[in-house]
Amino acid sequence: MYNFFKKIYNVLDRICEPISCICLAGVIIITFINVILRYIFSAPLGYIEEVSALLYTFLVFFELSVTHKRNSAVGVDIVVAHLPEKARRVMDSISTILTLAVWILLVILGVKLAVSTTTTYTNYLRIPYHYIYWFFPISGFFCVVQLIRRLVLIVMGKDYVENLDYDENGQI
Repeated sequence: MYNFFKKIYNVLDRICEPISCICLAGVIIITFINVILRYIFSAPLGYIEEVSALLYTFLVFFELSVTHKRNSAVGVDIVVAHLPEKARRVMDSISTILTLAVWILLVILGVKLAVSTTTTYTNYLRIPYHYIYWFFPISGFFCVVQLIRRLVLIVMGKDYVENLDYDENGQI
């Protein structure tokens, strides 16, 4: 079971960050192109704004998983930072479990949203919104996998941020 989970994690680890980078590059390039078309040629492409918004949305969805992997979500740890090691692990476990519960709920609600919106389409490209809405539960699943991994590492007593053993490819 652990090996199966580790394989899933490794696959997700390899795809989330590159997809985020591709989406960011796409947003930058097409926005730049549309600015040139708008201000130099006075002929902006209307669908570029829609594509840019979709790419930015996908960027955020995939980057959420990377954020959980690196434990770099914004948080206030002024009290937790002053606690002893064991108490910090307990607080981190509680925080991870609560975050995991929220993500599981969001995945379930995201699936319901994606299934229920089969008749609405984007304005220019006429992409069915349910295809777009599927990215929320998919990215939520990626976050759930990252959070389960973090919880396992906390329970095993490993420091999942600073002291992980990386191989030459940057993999754990």
